[in-house]
Amino acid sequence: LDLLGELIKDPQGGFRKAKFEIYGNEVRRELRVQSPRSSYWVLMTRDVLPGSRDKTYDAQKALVAEHAHYDVPYALEAATAILLHYARTGERLYTDAPWTYTRCQEKVLGNEYPVVVGGFSSVGLDVCSYGSIDHGSYDGISCLRKF
Repeated sequence: LDLLGELIKDPQGGFRKAKFEIYGNEVRRELRVQSPRSSYWVLMTRDVLPGSRDKTYDAQKALVAEHAHYDVPYALEAATAILLHYARTGERLYTDAPWTYTRCQEKVLGNEYPVVVGGFSSVGLDVCSYGSIDHGSYDGISCLRKF
């Protein structure tokens, strides 16, 4: 996530710049240098799954399980997909209008609270965890397939 945050500030090839608006301390502390072991392609939903807002994390994961070959995204996967789509097209996904976040596989703060990615506005993308704050209808879940 640290490297992605640096790269997206000044992308090469004429792509649009972006940044993290909120990069939560707990996420930075626990996930900042995690990296995939190998390269792969991903296909991620452009929005949270219908009916996934205002549900428990376990209920949201069950919705993802209904889609064969799809998984809950990791924070790096979600942030990369959202930011690269914007860099190329200028279209923000998982925005602040309406507020939309996808919960991710990682949990922080004692493995209790899922990391969320979204709220993408003109000032940046949020990658954080809300601790004990429940955003209810803001937090849904997307799904992702790896190739």
